[in-house]
Amino acid sequence: MSLFSLPREPAPSTDVTSWYFQRIESSSAINTNPQQLAGSTIRFHVQPSGRRWFVPARSYFKVRFTIDPGLLPLGVTPSMGFGGNLFRTAEVRIGGTTVSQINTNMAQIDAMNARSKKASSWLDRTGDVLNGWKPNYTNDRGIEAAKADQEIDWTPPLGFFNIEHGLPGMNYDISLTVNPQFQTQCVTSISTTDEAGNYVLNITEISFHAAFVEGPRADDEKFVLNINEWTCQNQVINNSASDTLNQFDVAPSTNVLAVAFQDTRLSDTRVSASRFRVLDAVAPDPTSGSLYGLELKLNNFYLEYGGKQYPNRFASPNYSATAQQLTQQYLETQLNTGVYFLSGGGEQLAAFISRGPYLFYQTPKDATDQSTRVHVHSTFSDTIANMNCLLISRAPKAYLVRTSDSRVVQVEGTINSVRQR
Repeated sequence: MSLFSLPREPAPSTDVTSWYFQRIESSSAINTNPQQLAGSTIRFHVQPSGRRWFVPARSYFKVRFTIDPGLLPLGVTPSMGFGGNLFRTAEVRIGGTTVSQINTNMAQIDAMNARSKKASSWLDRTGDVLNGWKPNYTNDRGIEAAKADQEIDWTPPLGFFNIEHGLPGMNYDISLTVNPQFQTQCVTSISTTDEAGNYVLNITEISFHAAFVEGPRADDEKFVLNINEWTCQNQVINNSASDTLNQFDVAPSTNVLAVAFQDTRLSDTRVSASRFRVLDAVAPDPTSGSLYGLELKLNNFYLEYGGKQYPNRFASPNYSATAQQLTQQYLETQLNTGVYFLSGGGEQLAAFISRGPYLFYQTPKDATDQSTRVHVHSTFSDTIANMNCLLISRAPKAYLVRTSDSRVVQVEGTINSVRQR
């Protein structure tokens, strides 16, 4: 618009009459006894009607917890990405139809979801307050991390909670299953592996805070519910310096693939499921910010999917006490996720390493291509032990929804969707 272009019409008005949050308790009382809470499923029911619309992307769960200060050992703090470690699975059902779910590896998906779309400034500031995303969580949060009574506000990495527009009156049923190992996976220690017997982590509150907006009624509407869903699979790497092949199957509509390497010993409080790190006997403390782990011994990598190779030439990273040749992997990951272009910028290299390096690729293909098999090739410069190869994939799906009298009357199963870049 030119500096000399004058407005010809008044600014458009909005149909929104009110924005607000509503606290929603679980459908049944939550037994917060740690032994009873572990592995239990917590359900929430959301039922807007009339002129009320539900906005998933603005909604969140509040979790309050306590680490007994009298038993708190030096160096034990809440894990980075606390919410993803607390819960094992999540599901959203609309009118009895499951539209979004994560069945395993919640913490790994939560980490990828946050790191691949949020700016560095958000991760280190707002994100750190909400869910502890600062990379050197144990050291950097200082007095905040050492406090006994704490709170996080967490949005699950379900595709449903990326929906930014309002949804009309429906029966929304949201369920979360508590991680059976939350006592060890929700905390991080700097040194020893036996911290679990020296403290008690008590969850004192889990509540859902739904964002609502009031506007026009949704009478006799038909619309498509578009959801991009993450999944994470893992396979053990039992190899040394020779080429290792890991094979995975993904949804035919998959358009994003990411690979990372992680320690298999998640019951060790030095190991976090939210970090893509592997303990190294020489430098055993990745949680304290050490830049050296077995995952950094990767020196050759590529994956094959849909008849294409990613990257289109072998990736040959090299990072050690005397070498920093990780820049290309770092740059291409920032470009492929899109965080490179955010005003707050992507993670700094030190944070990228401390949270755990990963490789991220956009994998568009022809709509007729129904490929599902992914081959991941990796080579390490030294003998590898206790390492998982993680394949984190994202695929779009769509549901046809019909409303009548401002209520949803039908949710059809997944329909063919246009592949999204």
